[in-house]
Amino acid sequence: MTTEPEHSPETAETAERAAAEVPAVMMPAGIRRGRIGFNVAVQIVLGLVLFGLVNVVSWRRFRQWDYTYSRSFTLAPSTEKFLEEVKIPVRVSVLAQRGGAVEKDLVPLLDQYRKHLKSRLKVDYIDTLRDVQAWESFKVATAKMNIRVETNGILVQSDTGKENAASSTQWIPEETLYDIDPEKKTPIAFKGESLLNSALRGVTSPDRPRVAWVTDIVKKRMVPEGSAFNVLADIAARQNIDLEPWPVLQYPDAESEFRAVIVARPNLFGSQQEAVFTKLFEKPGNGMIVLLDPEEPCPEFDRFLARYGVVPQDDRVLHAYATAKGPIKDFAVDVRFLETDGVTKGLAMVPSLLLGQTKSLRMLAQTETQRDQNIEIVPLMTPSDRFWSERRYSEPLPTIDQPEEKQKPVCVALSLERGAAKDPAVRMQSSRMVVTGNAELAMPPVSPQNYDFLTHSLNWVLHRDVTAPNDSTTDKVKHRFRIDITPAQWKRLFLITTIVLPLAALAAGFMIWSARRS
Repeated sequence: MTTEPEHSPETAETAERAAAEVPAVMMPAGIRRGRIGFNVAVQIVLGLVLFGLVNVVSWRRFRQWDYTYSRSFTLAPSTEKFLEEVKIPVRVSVLAQRGGAVEKDLVPLLDQYRKHLKSRLKVDYIDTLRDVQAWESFKVATAKMNIRVETNGILVQSDTGKENAASSTQWIPEETLYDIDPEKKTPIAFKGESLLNSALRGVTSPDRPRVAWVTDIVKKRMVPEGSAFNVLADIAARQNIDLEPWPVLQYPDAESEFRAVIVARPNLFGSQQEAVFTKLFEKPGNGMIVLLDPEEPCPEFDRFLARYGVVPQDDRVLHAYATAKGPIKDFAVDVRFLETDGVTKGLAMVPSLLLGQTKSLRMLAQTETQRDQNIEIVPLMTPSDRFWSERRYSEPLPTIDQPEEKQKPVCVALSLERGAAKDPAVRMQSSRMVVTGNAELAMPPVSPQNYDFLTHSLNWVLHRDVTAPNDSTTDKVKHRFRIDITPAQWKRLFLITTIVLPLAALAAGFMIWSARRS
């Protein structure tokens, strides 16, 4: 038998008092819809303002970091310096297939040019495969300027608003844009920057100096691939320079028409030629390039050079050693370019090779003529340590009597400047000369390093210190990386990507689901 508990009046009163003492729970006041809408609107406006500020700052303070292997999105410092001097508007017409290799290489390059030239550069792209009407209209327009354009390429022309002519245009065929590996037939370097620099100089600069190639006091030599004249003529054409043959004996008075003269392998030199060359070289602003042939000495011409402090030596730069099969004399000289502010600027410590035979050059210092005419001589090229200058080069095994002689710097190319101001801030027209003890460096086929050296030498003697070189220093090297995978590795990759990774993702998802369920 159960009984219900009695509730005394005191107990009920206590319970009522405790319930009264409990504070009432305050219910949150309703949030007004207008306040919510206002907050959302403010956030949207602030987001738009922030988005606009980011775009304005990125436009005005644009920065680009180029981490590509071949520096595809970076112009050479010499190109940037040259573009600062371009003041004439230019139009570039790119004729290539859309999506092809040429367009992919040219688009980022021309974007960099447009960044520096701004409104002075206009670029047109014509797809010669799909834009048939535009392609035909372009051919008709260029035909009126006496220019025939039948293949893909780049047409650079001055855009001054006047009727263009062939003299103010430069055509770059598509096949010249790349250096091709002769064996693999694949591109190894993109030459668009150097060719565009040459074309821009051709259409914007009225300065087209005339340079003479002496033909009648030199040893004539031709090879099946051409001659040194062909190489230097190609360099001159790319630098907007006229290179013309000059028979000195027949036209001695023509020296006033040339800004510089190139003498390769001189072997006939008399008082008449000396007078002509002296008059040409000592005129401020003129220059000379001399390529000496050790196998064809010319004492009279050597005396002409010695007047200015350059003494060609009767020796050979070589490396000789004994082997089990007999002595070996190596006349192909490994050289490197020295760091200077003139000819070899940008080529410092670049290795090269001089084929044939090479003689060394001795530099005189502080002679009376040098002091009177303010002549400065700077070495440009020196052989590697294992080579030395040897006067007894005809012996079967030349040896060094004094080993310390081998350590002396041997100069095989130098630059000479006559009448230059000692203060760099003072601009004066001086006479400039580049002399090399090897003539084979200009014989085809020319290595890229020697081609660059000849290009820099030609621009330097013409006082083109602000110029964009057309050489390999601006080329974009094409690198192709290949990973060879064996059949076993292919099978392992297949198992990992098709079985292991999907199962791992499924297992991870199952574990997360189980943890949440528990």
